[in-house]
Amino acid sequence: LRLDAPAPEAYSTDDLRTVDLFGTLAAMTLENIRLYEEAHQLAIHDGLTQLVTQRTFHQKLKDELLRAGRSQMPTAVIMGDIDHFKVYNDSYGHQAGDELLRTVARILTAQTRPVDVVARYGGEEFSLILPNTVRDLALSVAERIRAAVASEPFVFQGRRTKVTMSFGVAMFPQDAATQTQLVRVADDRLY
Repeated sequence: LRLDAPAPEAYSTDDLRTVDLFGTLAAMTLENIRLYEEAHQLAIHDGLTQLVTQRTFHQKLKDELLRAGRSQMPTAVIMGDIDHFKVYNDSYGHQAGDELLRTVARILTAQTRPVDVVARYGGEEFSLILPNTVRDLALSVAERIRAAVASEPFVFQGRRTKVTMSFGVAMFPQDAATQTQLVRVADDRLY
């Protein structure tokens, strides 16, 4: 904050206090905006994987299905689960499990388009929304991700580990007409 005047000592001590007060208020306002934005990001993104949360996934799926219904374009939902994650955690520890989740999140993001939504659904489950995607392409994406995870050299503290994932794919409007049904069908197909 800078205050200029053409003449020396143009401002009184009270003037400078007022400017200082305005400066403090501006700084507090900017800090509050920053904290609000940070809290908003934490509310919509998983802290471990940086993927969107389940809550955000459901909101985005609702919006996408409305758009798909209006435009008559197919939308795919993919549910994915890391196979035997509890055994992995028990064998290698929770730090290894956390690193595994972060790596899987990176793989999912790398294997999808920017328009797709990748979410951590909960625990070791992930969900994807693929707008304007036909069944064959959605199945191909799920297979590509499955193969990428299976071939990833997961190494934790020098120990090479092997990880696999299972996926279920559901299509709007062919398999389900509502958001809840679509997620349920994809989840059932996961198993």
